[in-house]
Amino acid sequence: MQAKVVFDNAKILILKLITTQAGDAWRYIKLYLIMQRY
Repeated sequence: MQAKVVFDNAKILILKLITTQAGDAWRYIKLYLIMQRY
């Protein structure tokens, strides 16, 4: 039971890490596209 809780917490942390990195990447892509326009 304890191991399952640890695993669930790890999954949540990994998901948060992936989503925040994806968000940062998206921000850079948008900036890049805006720069290309001018």
